[in-house]
Order: sequence, then C-alpha cells, then structure tokens
Amino acid sequence: MFNGLPDLMKYLYAWRNIAIPANLVTIIACFEIWRNDSLTAVLLLAWVKLFATLLFITYIHLFRGEIVFFFMNLGIGRWKFYGSMFGIDIVAFAIVVIVIHVVN
Repeated sequence: MFNGLPDLMKYLYAWRNIAIPANLVTIIACFEIWRNDSLTAVLLLAWVKLFATLLFITYIHLFRGEIVFFFMNLGIGRWKFYGSMFGIDIVAFAIVVIVIHVVN
C-alpha cells in the first residue's frame, strides 16, 4: 500500500536505475517532435519510447538482478518495481510531450 512520501521516494529511487538512458531517449524524441509536429511523428516516437523503456527494464531484470533483490528487501515487490520504473518514465515522457505541444 502507498504510505505517502517515503514510498514515493522508494519508487523514484528505483527509477533512478534507468533515468539517464531513459531521459536521453526522451530528449531526442522531444527534439524530433519539436522539429516535426505531426501526429504520426508523435505516435511513432511514443512507440519508440515504450520499446526503449521496456528494453531498459529488461536490462535491469537480466543483468542487474541484485537491484531487484535490494528493492524486494525494502518491501517493493518485483512487479511494483518494474511497474514503477515504467510508469514514472512514461508519465514523464507524456508531460514533456504535452509541454512541447503547448509551447510549439
């Protein structure tokens, strides 16, 4: 169950493991959306972002298993760990894309 700020910080700390490559993909996608503001470009880049995020999570699962066990010891289950990384990354991407559309 969600117990406020301490739980949120645990989930943000979990997302930290994929933050740099995920944000790099977000920046590149937003630059392309800025240059080409068509709906097809936005949809294509959204699919690229989803696929890249799943690849980053797969990397964590296959090659950095000790991180998963660390968070399991903190009380975050395996699916919550992966779901929080995926959710935070996609929500951050959606917010940035909306801001790009409003500004552009």
